[in-house]
Amino acid sequence: MSAARADACRRLTHAARAHPDLVAGTHDRFCTDLLRTTDGRVFAKIGAEGVYAFGVVDAGVGFAGKVDDGNARGLYVLIVDLLRRRELITVAEAEALDRWGATTLRNWDGLDVGHVELA
Repeated sequence: MSAARADACRRLTHAARAHPDLVAGTHDRFCTDLLRTTDGRVFAKIGAEGVYAFGVVDAGVGFAGKVDDGNARGLYVLIVDLLRRRELITVAEAEALDRWGATTLRNWDGLDVGHVELA
């Protein structure tokens, strides 16, 4: 990596760490919660149609994935589990992200019709 690119990456991750709300917003956003919970150590961003990428600053670890149907409902539980299993987040950070784990699916009438979990 060139020095200019490395400097740009440092500036970007420093800005995201200082202002995680500006990366993905404040209303129920996994990217924002992940940045805030890890104090910017895990830089993550969702893209269009279920594309997701994250990197762990100074760890040389990154992930990029695509959900075929474009729905992120199973994506967040997977990412938290990947980070937890690889010990890239602490137990306390994993617990803070638990709300993004297994999810109950409800229909338009508010009835439970299923759930999302890792198999």
